[in-house]
Amino acid sequence: MNKLLLLALLCSTFCACKSNLDKKVVLTEYKKVMEEIKSDEKKYTEEDYKTAADEIGKYLFQNIATPSKPLDITYGKILDHAHALNLKNKEEIEKYNTALLAFNKVFAVTATDSKYISLADQESVYNDYSDRYDVHLRLTNNKPQAIGAFKGMLHVNNEKGEELMSFLVEKTYDIPANGEIETIEQGLIMDDDNLMELKTLPFAKLKFEWRPAFVIYKDGTRVEAPETPAALFKN
Repeated sequence: MNKLLLLALLCSTFCACKSNLDKKVVLTEYKKVMEEIKSDEKKYTEEDYKTAADEIGKYLFQNIATPSKPLDITYGKILDHAHALNLKNKEEIEKYNTALLAFNKVFAVTATDSKYISLADQESVYNDYSDRYDVHLRLTNNKPQAIGAFKGMLHVNNEKGEELMSFLVEKTYDIPANGEIETIEQGLIMDDDNLMELKTLPFAKLKFEWRPAFVIYKDGTRVEAPETPAALFKN
């Protein structure tokens, strides 16, 4: 009888001390348990918890009929996988940024000014349905070889890094060897959600991000830019 009591006591103690990380995931308890883990565990980042939540979303769809049934995976496994994935993404982004920096040293696209233009202030007869946003660009060719064409995306972000609009820039300009030219990109503002920020934020408070696709030199040589990692598309 004493052995049974001791066994029950040990079992009770073990269950009480069991870490949340070792528990099987229960969808109906997920948010509560993750909050407890977040307050106890310091090795996971906020990004890890966000990635884990994205992963859990897949399980939610697959187990929509039985949300109270424990899944065949622990909270620790979910978070460890999210942590490993984020480390991998970070390495890929750092590698991409290094390659991108080298590419942009050869051919640089730099925003020098920007301006919101209302529909009422536009003189063009080709646009009669939207406000416009102009970005002044400096195209700098740092190679002793003339450029004939290039392509890329220009992203206009606010101070928080949130995208307000983007431009597909695909041009056949002649940019002389070791030379530069100035140009203006005009974009129609189609998203009313960002209209106020584009109207009111001064150029100095905006962040312009250039993601090149390729450059074609006058001799026909085509140079591809480093491929943008998938992790960046989440931002």
